[in-house]
Amino acid sequence: MIIASLIAFDFAGGLYLYFSHSFSIFYQYSLLFHIFIGLALIIPLAIYLFIHSYDVQDKKNLRGKTVGMLSFIVIAIACATGTYQTFVGFEKGNYWVSYVHSWVGFASIFIIVAHIVTARFGDRWANGKRESAANVNYPNTFDTGKVLIVTTASCLALFLVVALLSVTYRGIEYKNGRTEAYTMKYGDNPFYPGEAMTASGEFIDARLLGNSRSCSSVGCHEDIYKQWYSSAHRYSSTDVFYRKAEEYFVETEGKEATRYCGSCHDPVALLSGGINPGEGFDTKYSEEGSSCIVCHAISKIRHLKGSGSYLLTPPERYIFENREGWFYETVNNLLIKTAPDMHRKEYSKEFYDSPEYCATCHKQYINEPNRWGWVKLQDQYGEWLSSHYSGRNDKGFNRDEVKLCRDCHMPLVDSDDPSAGSDGKVRSHRFIAANTAIPWLDGDKEQFELTRDWLKGRKMLITVFQPRDDNASRNTAFVDNEIYKLSEPAPYVTMGQEVDLKVMLTNAGAGHGFPNGPLDIYESWLEVKVVDGQNNVIFWSGKVDDDDYVEKENTRFFFTLGVDRKGRLVDKHNLWHMIGSAYKKKIMPGETDLSSHKFVVPYWVKGDITVMAKLRYRRFNKWFTDWVFEDEDIRLPVIDMARATVSIPVRMRPDQEEMKQQMSYSGN
Repeated sequence: MIIASLIAFDFAGGLYLYFSHSFSIFYQYSLLFHIFIGLALIIPLAIYLFIHSYDVQDKKNLRGKTVGMLSFIVIAIACATGTYQTFVGFEKGNYWVSYVHSWVGFASIFIIVAHIVTARFGDRWANGKRESAANVNYPNTFDTGKVLIVTTASCLALFLVVALLSVTYRGIEYKNGRTEAYTMKYGDNPFYPGEAMTASGEFIDARLLGNSRSCSSVGCHEDIYKQWYSSAHRYSSTDVFYRKAEEYFVETEGKEATRYCGSCHDPVALLSGGINPGEGFDTKYSEEGSSCIVCHAISKIRHLKGSGSYLLTPPERYIFENREGWFYETVNNLLIKTAPDMHRKEYSKEFYDSPEYCATCHKQYINEPNRWGWVKLQDQYGEWLSSHYSGRNDKGFNRDEVKLCRDCHMPLVDSDDPSAGSDGKVRSHRFIAANTAIPWLDGDKEQFELTRDWLKGRKMLITVFQPRDDNASRNTAFVDNEIYKLSEPAPYVTMGQEVDLKVMLTNAGAGHGFPNGPLDIYESWLEVKVVDGQNNVIFWSGKVDDDDYVEKENTRFFFTLGVDRKGRLVDKHNLWHMIGSAYKKKIMPGETDLSSHKFVVPYWVKGDITVMAKLRYRRFNKWFTDWVFEDEDIRLPVIDMARATVSIPVRMRPDQEEMKQQMSYSGN
């Protein structure tokens, strides 16, 4: 009767779980009871079936035995699939296990009933003659009515326990809403001048936005958590360069103004009310930067102007979530693994793979804090949109090469993560881009090497054109010399000649302008070095001096020199003062920059000359790095993203050759 009661409860609970469309507390407790009772049934049920099979082995009721064997098979399959789901969970490749478990579970109750009927009330054939089951003496007989009453009462009692637990359940009490101490310097919007917004328009308890470690607990998203932990997203609030600029922001404009940065750099602090005068920079979960939950709780894109233009709705939580302790974490993880529908619904939206999702932060403008007016800043999304990679404009001549943000910055990688597809791959959450400073300073060798290799992945191409010499000798029998020199390079240069060297740099692979991001503090430049056969330097632009500064003379830089309203240089990433640019150079997707580098071939040159051109990149310029680290001499790594080498023969001009010969004849 005990076993029958538990089987009946599991069957009734399974029906409720299968047909219920509500993920209530009652549903979750019912699922837990269904799992625990199912697991608890396995051993006693096995013992019972063994004893029962032994007791009836001499009976000649073939029909009853056949149905009984079928009952044993379906029960075994139900137990096996249920156990598998409990310990492995739902994954994309094993949905069939759930279907088998559900349908075998439904079938088992009918087969068990059929077995009881055929064994208890059906006709039996014994000793070659038909007899009524009532006239046959069977061991372990029982009162069917009594069993039905006890089973029904037990089921109702168990469901009553589930209901009482559901009613009395008290989760963590979260503190949402504003406090009187919160200052509203920029109007009624508590998050302004940031563009982020919550669904309620009020603050959300930080515990509902942070604790990314819980995503990897009890063996769940360990791989993705590890990737994210090395990413720049994780450091968006604690990065030493950001913190220094934020401190300067507070010093010049006040703490409230830094809410502008908080939408993207410190969303947990902003959305929980932690960016307020009197609060420090290290708030609860600020070490997580753009946390897992913040990114996966964005429910809507508010607009495409950027600066954090998203709407965040806190996800529904499973019972025992955020409770500390192995038991609570295990039970919570069990619920997520065995009933992941709500988890997927709350943490994954269709627009997450769209460039518009990235645009909420990777597009930027500033308005209120600068006391000047609307000023456009970085705009990776707009540049991608206008490129041929988007396939959304008349430049889409190469539509088979349409690429989204994730194709470059979140490539598919091998993973055993539960969210992996049938191919065993996930989108990398390292968000590899151009930030070499964070992993280098943090000693994260793997992240640094991946970033370095990504930067060197032939996204930028250099071409050095052979120089032209008007006086070089050519075969001009059939072509006018003026036409010839326009179409063909000279085969050599001569001593004393002024060479106008042309270097072409093409954005061949970046889906937006190169470089990108906060160009006022990034540093990218073209280094051109010319040496003779004995490595004597003839010309050198873009040289890094002994103090780690790039020499500015004749150097082709790719960055922005921002200015404030008084024409002063914006050099501390104080974008709230920036109203325009005195200089701005970047190369749009598919476009080319052509630069000219002039030098004179000296008479002392030995052998041929070699031209070496390199596109060099450093995450932050040396001046800004020195300002951030003050008395420390930090020298950030320089990455050579592209390079080209050309060898050019050197000859004397005809008049020089003639003079040389005359001097040799005269004995000089």
